Amino acid sequence: MFPFSLLDPVISDVAIPLWTANKFRQAANDAATSLNNFAQDLLGRHDIYDSALMGEAFSSDPPKPEKPRLRRPGDHRLTTVMDQQNGARQIAAGAFLAIRNPAHVRTSSFAA
Repeated sequence: MFPFSLLDPVISDVAIPLWTANKFRQAANDAATSLNNFAQDLLGRHDIYDSALMGEAFSSDPPKPEKPRLRRPGDHRLTTVMDQQNGARQIAAGAFLAIRNPAHVRTSSFAA
């Protein structure tokens, strides 16, 4: 089993009680909602949410007025740091698209 205690409390505090109660869909949905709310508050962005919020938050574009960004530490002129920034954007947005959305709307599993 995945050690949920390794996750940030923004996620684990919401997910663990539901997961241990075998409410897996609700655990994934509520954890994603908690992460979305945390990111919206951190960035002061309540005009977008979920994958769009993460895409903009981790964008490599320069910040714009009222649209702050989250940045990986390091010199962003280096390919490695740029790749990490791009990876963070893809993982964050993908988590909402591939994990939260299926948990939010009852769907069947992936087809082969």
